Amino acid sequence: MWAYSLRTWESAKTLTEFANLPDGVIFFLEYPPECLARRKGLPVAVNTNGAQGILAVWIVVKELSKARKDAETLGFRFVRTLESPRLGATGQEFEASSGKIVLLQGTTSDGSTARFVRDRDERVLGVSLELGDLAKAQALIETNAKRSFAPISGFTGRAS
Repeated sequence: MWAYSLRTWESAKTLTEFANLPDGVIFFLEYPPECLARRKGLPVAVNTNGAQGILAVWIVVKELSKARKDAETLGFRFVRTLESPRLGATGQEFEASSGKIVLLQGTTSDGSTARFVRDRDERVLGVSLELGDLAKAQALIETNAKRSFAPISGFTGRAS
């Protein structure tokens, strides 16, 4: 198991120096399938949808420039700036030990990201999954959802 917890609480009521990240905390917990299987003496499970891992976690913040400084202070290396007209957002991508963290801020008041912040505050908005076969995963999802999805160009490449 790998756990990443970067917590900056002085007390139960007071957030300190990383106040520009959601709840002043970044916390990820990852159980690589191979490790779990070995510990339990089981074969490695294969996801029906072909998911092989998480490529990126998208986190919505209210003040991107301040959240970027907090992320860099925590040791995450800035990779690139991102723009998503589809989400109505601009973002900053950072390297994590086994993937990326994408901090997003809404750029339009009526965009998906701005509505998300209004309705749910700062938090994880989504993830990018690594797939062994995008066409197979898309067919499975479309069959189960009983609708089709047009491919799009996402932060980490072609997506559906």
